Amino acid sequence: MVSKRLSAVTSVTVCLAGVAMAHPAQAATPHPLVIVMLENASLQQVTDPAGQAAMPYLNRLWADPATEQFTHYAAVTHPSFPNYAALASGHVLDPGGNPSPGSLAATTVWDQLSAAGVSWGVYLESMPTVCSALTSYADVGGANGEYKLGHNPAVPFTGVFYSGECTHVRPLTAMVAGALPAVSFVAPNLCDDMHGVPASDPNATAFTDCITATAALAGRGDSWLAAHVPVWTAAGADVLITFDESTATGNQVYTVLTGPGVSGGRVGTPLSHYSVLAGVEDAYGLPRLGAAATAVPIVLPAGVVGGAPGGCPAPPPGASELSGTVSVDDGQTGWMGVASRESRVARVQPAGGGFGGSWALRVGLATGAGGVAGVNNAGPRWVPGAPGVATVAGAPYVARAEVAASTPGEQVSLALREYTPAGQEVGHQTTTVTLTDTAWHPVATTLAARGAGDQLRYSLWVGNLAGSDQWLLADCLSLLTS
Repeated sequence: MVSKRLSAVTSVTVCLAGVAMAHPAQAATPHPLVIVMLENASLQQVTDPAGQAAMPYLNRLWADPATEQFTHYAAVTHPSFPNYAALASGHVLDPGGNPSPGSLAATTVWDQLSAAGVSWGVYLESMPTVCSALTSYADVGGANGEYKLGHNPAVPFTGVFYSGECTHVRPLTAMVAGALPAVSFVAPNLCDDMHGVPASDPNATAFTDCITATAALAGRGDSWLAAHVPVWTAAGADVLITFDESTATGNQVYTVLTGPGVSGGRVGTPLSHYSVLAGVEDAYGLPRLGAAATAVPIVLPAGVVGGAPGGCPAPPPGASELSGTVSVDDGQTGWMGVASRESRVARVQPAGGGFGGSWALRVGLATGAGGVAGVNNAGPRWVPGAPGVATVAGAPYVARAEVAASTPGEQVSLALREYTPAGQEVGHQTTTVTLTDTAWHPVATTLAARGAGDQLRYSLWVGNLAGSDQWLLADCLSLLTS
């Protein structure tokens, strides 16, 4: 196995490899990461004689000593959409493969990147508008193909569709090579991703070279890649090309990495779509979601992006900070409340300091052998708070914090709740993560306000403390709106 280097679009360097190996961090020019998902082809289908004739560009990449070729990379299930969901959330969701907008409550890597202040974009060819709620759209003119919600790893998730994150889910025409975000996901339309449409499809005659399971369809997809990938790599991006699923033994799919931050070689370690998720999360210091927790990562971490011990993450562009206190070093205004009678909260200076400086909140059990302990901002409430500040109906509000567990395996939840001025709860959203180590990690949850002029309350707790000697550290507690 040959280990390779890939650097993300931030000020840190990350290592791309087929298996987790320790390497010293090396200085390098930052590179964005672009993930392209195609449809329904195994490694053998691409590289056999028929595939070589129909897909010359993919085969040139596979034979290029400057690319990294993953010889044992597999999809996780069938049909298409659960694979997209797995890469985004670590879970096989909607096994029927026909999701609805905002129907899936699982936390995604998009939520994690937003909370960490890392730029990202999901780009769908032939999707008619930003954050479209359509399940399909036939772009008979324009890109000459069909958009399908089942190939979208973002809009089907509640945390994306019902929040400001949905503005990051855009038609491919909005992708600018010279201004790529740190992490991009690209899904071509059905004619360019090699999925195709049956000959009986009413738009089949309007689409060029788009009939399912034909050499012409494979050639069209290959030509699409040859037209787009070099533009991204020339702009400094490293591009991972993979397929959602195949009919091969073990669901093996073609997967290759190309770009200026990559050194070439074959990687024979068994990997999957979960490996991509795990790699991105590791690179940005994020807790691993779902099955990514046990996956061999593709990307190795070399730092934390969007904030590191010594400074809290800044609000993303366009967002406003509503919190009275962000770093606990500034005090703990609004954070003296406890989530239950079993909770005990203190401002401490832990070994190594807090995330934002020297101090952090320590949340634990007051008494007892086990249970739930947490902290809240019930008084004062941040919204309404400052003069003229109140909820705006439909506006997204993001609660976020940096957390560290005393013991790996602690389950941390962050909830944002909306109450009317009369005290009636009218909506809530909760994110729960399992911390697999004792390092600092971001956690965030997003709520779209149901009404105008309501109050928001924000609670953070650990749900499986085994005793009073276990605890949770919290810092950089904040509430944002965009």
